[in-house]
Amino acid sequence: MNKTLSFLVISVGFLVLLACSKKAEEEAEEPEKTYEAVGVVYSVEPEENSIIISHEQIPGLMGAMTMRFAVKDKSEFEGIAAEDSVKFTLSVGEGEYVASGIQKIE
Repeated sequence: MNKTLSFLVISVGFLVLLACSKKAEEEAEEPEKTYEAVGVVYSVEPEENSIIISHEQIPGLMGAMTMRFAVKDKSEFEGIAAEDSVKFTLSVGEGEYVASGIQKIE
């Protein structure tokens, strides 16, 4: 009977550990979210694949501020310069902020 009880305790412990690790894994894999944003370009940095934009408030994400955003595709920089007013899509996932679809506002 002691072997059966030991097996049962070990099995329950293993299931609890498995459930906890699964929950932590699900929390760590936060889905990417996208937001539409508007701002003024402070600096274009193609050598660093980034752009610094002074953006307006992004509802549901953050207040107005100036910050650097990663840009994955260098073609995003074409026709964009400091002091241009722009609109862009901001993708947020795994602690990274990526600007895409950057378009000059006339």
